[in-house]
Amino acid sequence: MNTLSSPSDSKYSFISLLRMAFAELKSSLGNLPLVFKEGGAYTNWCVGMSVRGFGIAMFGPVLTIYLVNILKATKPQIGAFNSIAFAMRLAGGPPLGVVVDKYGPKRVMMIGVFLAFLHPLAFMVVPEVAYLIPVYALSGLYWAFINSSWFAWQMNLIPKRRGLYTGVLGFINGLSWAFGPLVGGFLGDNVSLMISAVISACLILAGLILVSKVPENSQT
Repeated sequence: MNTLSSPSDSKYSFISLLRMAFAELKSSLGNLPLVFKEGGAYTNWCVGMSVRGFGIAMFGPVLTIYLVNILKATKPQIGAFNSIAFAMRLAGGPPLGVVVDKYGPKRVMMIGVFLAFLHPLAFMVVPEVAYLIPVYALSGLYWAFINSSWFAWQMNLIPKRRGLYTGVLGFINGLSWAFGPLVGGFLGDNVSLMISAVISACLILAGLILVSKVPENSQT
């Protein structure tokens, strides 16, 4: 008995799966407004986190331009600064996880987003490269706060259809990280770095305000 599929069978199976995937995508997009509505507090959390993400993503291109063109930072310096940020992020994660278990994820997340709000503003007042060390440490610290509380708060809020609503967060947050750098780079190049940084900070602050209105648990 020959159990091997012919190339034509494999092609047919692939096309069938592709059609099913597109049909499911079309159906899901049609139901998106209802999914958002049924998501309740979780949907509001996704929106707040995504607005925050847009603000952070905006600052990436601006930061690069500012480091190279204004502060004249060298490549080794930029690499060292990023290592400082990553070290802070790694070192802060475990102890902040303990804090999340003790006091809940919302407080920790709020502190992290507030520190993220200060980050672009701090960059704009740095007079020279040497002063970037604490600013990059701040970057690592706010990511440590956000990362240590993100999953815990998400699991407190997410509805029963976790796969679907995890995808919803990925969709909304993905839009922020896809278009944020584009907008930030455009503003930094055509308007000014300062205005771009201020807009970035304002969006992060808006995300903080939105997230502050979300309960710590969906039952609250």
